[in-house]
Amino acid sequence: MSSIRYATTEDIDAIATVHVKSWQAAYQHIFPKSFLDTLSHEQRRRSWENAMHQPQEKAGIFVAENEAGEIIGFASCGINRQQEKYPDFTGELFAIYLLSSEWGKGIGEKLFYAVVEHLKKNQLYSMIIWALAENPACSFYEKLGGIVSGEDEITIDNNQYKEVAYGWETIVSPA
Repeated sequence: MSSIRYATTEDIDAIATVHVKSWQAAYQHIFPKSFLDTLSHEQRRRSWENAMHQPQEKAGIFVAENEAGEIIGFASCGINRQQEKYPDFTGELFAIYLLSSEWGKGIGEKLFYAVVEHLKKNQLYSMIIWALAENPACSFYEKLGGIVSGEDEITIDNNQYKEVAYGWETIVSPA
C-alpha cells in the first residue's frame, strides 16, 4: 500500500531519480533515445533543490512512498503560470510522475487528489496541466475529468512537440 505526503528536503535526491527514470520510460516513444540518455540526475536534483528552498507562492510538492518507505512518485503544483492566457484556471499541476513499475496501481490518482486538496486549501479552485499530446497519460487526465483547454508547441532538444492543456474549471475531491 502506498502513502502520499508532502515532500521534504530529504526527498530531493529520490525525486530527481524518479523524475529522470519516469521521463526515460514514459517518453521513450516520443523523444529520441539519445536525448533521454542525456537526462541528468544532478540537473534535476538542483532544480528540485531550488523548488524546495525557494518555493513559489501556494506551491506544493508531494511524494508517493511504497511500504518500504521508498519514493516511487511525486507531484508538484501551485498558481497557474499562464493566468493571463488561461484566466479560467487559478491552479496548475506542474508535474506528476511515477516509476513505470508503479503505473496502473492507483498511485497517480492519489497524487492527483493530494494536489487538488492542496490547491483548494490555498483558495485555488480550478486547475490546468500541460502534457505532451503523445503522452499516454493524457487518457489519465481525461478519466479524471480534464477537458482539453488549449494547445501549444514546445521545443525540446531542437525538436518541436505539441502540448495539450487539460483543464478543470472546478476541482473536486474524490467521491
